[in-house]
Amino acid sequence: MKQKHYLLLGIVVILGVVLIISNFIPKKNPTISDIVGNPRLYEGKIVTIECKYGNWERCQNCKAPAVMNMSAVCVYDEDGCIYASGSEIVGTDEYLGAQLTLDEPLILRARVIVTDGVAMLSRP
Repeated sequence: MKQKHYLLLGIVVILGVVLIISNFIPKKNPTISDIVGNPRLYEGKIVTIECKYGNWERCQNCKAPAVMNMSAVCVYDEDGCIYASGSEIVGTDEYLGAQLTLDEPLILRARVIVTDGVAMLSRP
């Protein structure tokens, strides 16, 4: 009986450690909400995200960094939005800022920068 308790305790401890560690390891292909929810974890990292082009129209609730350039636009997914500038559009020779259609699906490769705790996507 005591051995079963130690086995259960061991499993609980291992699961706890895995959960804790996973909060300190950035995902290779995060969602926008992953980045916005934990910007310091992704700061300086190059990420690939699936999103849609929102320009300025789709991001009224998007938190803007204190400092960003005028070419910054918004991209979004099902869970959130983030401003981006100069991010590489995967599969093309284009960078974000090219003539895109509102709500156009994109795969972006970008570097995450953080200003005053707010994440933004930039040139990789």
